[in-house]
Amino acid sequence: MWQPRRLTTLWALTACYRNSFTFYTHLSPLIRVTSPAYIIQIYLLTVTNTVTTTKWSCDKCRTERIRVLEEELQSALHQIDELKARNRELEEQVQRAGAGKSDAVVTQKDTKCLVMGDSILRNVGAEHPDLMVECFPGIRAEQLHRVIEKRELGNPETLIIHVGTNDLRSTRNLDFLMGEVYALVTTAKSKCPNCRLVLSGVLRRRDVSWRRIGALNDRFEWIANALGITFVDPNIWIEERDFGRDGIHLNGSGRSRLEQLYARVGGLDSGGSTGLKE
Repeated sequence: MWQPRRLTTLWALTACYRNSFTFYTHLSPLIRVTSPAYIIQIYLLTVTNTVTTTKWSCDKCRTERIRVLEEELQSALHQIDELKARNRELEEQVQRAGAGKSDAVVTQKDTKCLVMGDSILRNVGAEHPDLMVECFPGIRAEQLHRVIEKRELGNPETLIIHVGTNDLRSTRNLDFLMGEVYALVTTAKSKCPNCRLVLSGVLRRRDVSWRRIGALNDRFEWIANALGITFVDPNIWIEERDFGRDGIHLNGSGRSRLEQLYARVGGLDSGGSTGLKE
């Protein structure tokens, strides 16, 4: 029986966070990559196989096994790259929020209605001087939570939170996302105890089923009821024609309608039904 020579593969992984770098050399099947935001354990069946003690029936079996192991390794490395990218994105969001902190405090003290959320809010609020909108493109619930923790929100009469758009596809477990939003709202209540707090539901999007969006908004409504705040479902107000070509972001009419909705929720305008649930 043919017995191949010993194969030893040394895998080195670099995990970076902020300006520090930690170098990991893999000689065992377990690698732990840690950061302030995440801890993941990746079990790697590497090609560091001591095959001197293993007899292979044929070259084909050996080659196929190595191919499978290499694919699993590449998948694990891809997960680590995604982790580092999410950490960098979080850092950038926090840095941008901190950079404008002093100016934001002055503005928010006299703001009647403050809206914070993801890129769905881009260019919303231009027609209402008392409606201040802070848009953080790509932000997720956990990241917005960190921004609110580090920010001085001032004393607006109404604080509206719109989050969840970027979590819909990246988070499989809606209950986990529900926990993130619950923690976010709890922090917002403590940071802005005298304001009226409103949790905005997630808008429908072309690449996510209505059932999943409805299930998430049901959880958001439960959070609002549990914490004694207001829930508003923008899907009652926004129509299909109000979406842009990507089926996710709003076009001009959509932004205008969302602005009108938030203005009414914030007590800046009066009008028809808003989808409020209190």
